[in-house]
Amino acid sequence: MFKILEKILSAGGQLYRVGGSVRDEIMGFEPHDFDYCVTGLSIEQFTELFPNAQVTGKDFPVFRINNEEYALARTEKKQGTGYRGFEVFTSPNVTIEQDLARRDLTINSIAINVATGKIVDPFGGIEDINKGVIRATTPAFAEDPLRVYRAARFAAKFNFKVEPKTIKMMNSLKNELNTLSVERVFEEVRKALNTEKPSLFFSTLLTANVLDVHFKELLTRSKNYNLETALKHIDKVSKLTTREEVKFAALVQGLDSFFIQNLCYRLNLPKTWLKAGLECSLEHSLIDELLFFDKLSSFEKVNLLEKISKSTLGFDGLSSLINKDISKIKSIADSMFKNVSGNALKEIIKKNKLNGAEISRLIHNERVKFIEFIL
Repeated sequence: MFKILEKILSAGGQLYRVGGSVRDEIMGFEPHDFDYCVTGLSIEQFTELFPNAQVTGKDFPVFRINNEEYALARTEKKQGTGYRGFEVFTSPNVTIEQDLARRDLTINSIAINVATGKIVDPFGGIEDINKGVIRATTPAFAEDPLRVYRAARFAAKFNFKVEPKTIKMMNSLKNELNTLSVERVFEEVRKALNTEKPSLFFSTLLTANVLDVHFKELLTRSKNYNLETALKHIDKVSKLTTREEVKFAALVQGLDSFFIQNLCYRLNLPKTWLKAGLECSLEHSLIDELLFFDKLSSFEKVNLLEKISKSTLGFDGLSSLINKDISKIKSIADSMFKNVSGNALKEIIKKNKLNGAEISRLIHNERVKFIEFIL
């Protein structure tokens, strides 16, 4: 780093650390993924200084040196609709303040001068961090629809509140949200499910009146589902598991399978999410049967244990969803599968020359007997 800094300074430039690593350091988190911004140099000058740097980026060159990214300070001007319609401009005269102005949120618009250690915070990002506020850096926030989901995600990540003017800007982008690719939307949802409080992602979108653009199914109200209850549920479940498909199941638990399928197919969500969601759907919920396990007949218990063993959620996922220790039931299942299987019954199968369907019936019947015996 010192050699890189020395070269930039000697050529008349300045080097700043920017982005998430600065924000995280200020918040007391261990910073990751250091990104740097260079002022006072042209692309040609930087390339001449670092000819072996790996260059990436379609619209604007980003230089990778020692697995860290360096970009020249730039400004952006909206030219069309969606998140791609930007004209990018860079020159040695673009200041760090101008570069920070193009960024989405004040908490992400802070820089540190690498040479002096001085913090550059022209938009009050540190004050907003201290107050727990998500705020658009400038009105240019409303030029990029993806920022709607980013603002909601950062609110969920840090348990912050989006301030009213930013909420209005989010709403102003409602029509442009349809220009986002489903891959972009999914990535924001996936990150949101892995935040401290995923409910805030969806409730923030609801407050901005944009939830219906990509998540209209969640607005369904019925005897078995309402969004307010679902959001409380997903926060509780998120404290018990790191599995994304289980968190998604918590979000849609109790919805009609038709709505779950629509949501998953439209946003091209992972198959594991779809399967987990359907296992908690109104019509096919494993949870209701599991909660009344003791009241089931031996035949029904075997059916349930077999379904859970083949399910995406599994015993650990279901345990998180009902917030209940089901280790005893899992132990019963493990014992049943170990003692009553095709391998355990191979002599009977061989002696009676049983075929596939007959083998399945034999195993199931023997499992019913096993459950009756141990319970």
